[in-house]
Amino acid sequence: AWRDHGDVFELPIGRARVVVVAHPDGVERVLRANRDNYFKGPVYDNLRVLLGDGLATREGPGWKTRRRQLQPAFHTRRVRAQVPAMRAEAERVLAELRAQVPAGGVVDVSAAMTRLTFGIVGHSLFGLDLVAEAGATTGAIAAALEELAERGSTRPSFPLWVPTPGNLRLRRLVRELDARIAAVVAAGRSAGDRGDLLSALVGLRGAGELTDRELRDEILTMFLAGYETTALALAWSWYLLADAPEVQARLAAEAEGGLDVERLPYTRQVVDESLRLRPVAWIVARDVRADDVLLGRRIPAGATVLCSQLLVHRHPKFWRDPDRFDPDRWAPGAAGPGHDFAYFPFSKGPRVCIGSEFGLAECQVVLAMMARALTVLRLPDEVVGTRPLNNLRPDRPIRLAIRWRPAP
Repeated sequence: AWRDHGDVFELPIGRARVVVVAHPDGVERVLRANRDNYFKGPVYDNLRVLLGDGLATREGPGWKTRRRQLQPAFHTRRVRAQVPAMRAEAERVLAELRAQVPAGGVVDVSAAMTRLTFGIVGHSLFGLDLVAEAGATTGAIAAALEELAERGSTRPSFPLWVPTPGNLRLRRLVRELDARIAAVVAAGRSAGDRGDLLSALVGLRGAGELTDRELRDEILTMFLAGYETTALALAWSWYLLADAPEVQARLAAEAEGGLDVERLPYTRQVVDESLRLRPVAWIVARDVRADDVLLGRRIPAGATVLCSQLLVHRHPKFWRDPDRFDPDRWAPGAAGPGHDFAYFPFSKGPRVCIGSEFGLAECQVVLAMMARALTVLRLPDEVVGTRPLNNLRPDRPIRLAIRWRPAP
């Protein structure tokens, strides 16, 4: 549709008015210049079935208050303080892989990165060792997201109280996740204030600034945003790196100089380029309050606008050779896209992802540590496509061959 109809076009989805924006000028108007006209309305109701009214789905004045309450947990100083925990989890997963394929071999990178990031979220944001819970919790979240993806797409979407087979499965999964969140809250209360996100949330509940339901919604939102998006970003990075041995070599060489985030500028270039080509958040959706004009096209009130990273990040007007994996396009002094909204992997404007700095640091540390220990190679004839759901997922597990580097 983009090729046929240009940078703003409408998708024929039943009676809904769904408009896709694929140009940075339009993205800037939606997310910054006229942002009050574009809000998280009914388009997020499906995700609210799972996440409730957490920071990602909350709208209105209450969102600003909640953002201000949670922001200190993501301050740069606190993010840097979590780097040792990130390293420890990377070491743990590397040890698992060495035990699994001591002489090298094929590994499921998707699963390994999910275990790793879930462990980091447990230690860094919640101060808890949740590794033993990783399989059951991530499995329940993944199953719930799959069920939500089916609602209204391949079958009619009934209210959750209607006892359809899909609704019954979804209600069971939500109950399971509620029980797991309750256990996390109980552990956080018994541990006291440790200055992490969980302590902040429990403190807000104790002060009467959160209800039990709001506490649950925020914890589940941070779980989902904290482990799943980063796991996908890392898995896609390794998939792209498998075709770039020279980039892997540069990553490994840089890692020998230290694993602090500020010592890993080239690794950050790799992360940025991976997020450009495989943006985990592949669309930013907004509902329209009042009629507007985007890129010369009238957008009616009640429509839904999709600002697409998947398209904007490959726009040939802003990206030279846009389909090529080239971390050097982010090097100091490189020309860049020439538009501030040509790259927005964590969204843009006031609602930019609160955990973007945490996620970027996590990706840098993990990629550097693993590149220092191993190389990855693509399996012959195994091409992984994309499956865009709530995030840009692979259409199958990302399996790669790994070879261990000699110990220094």
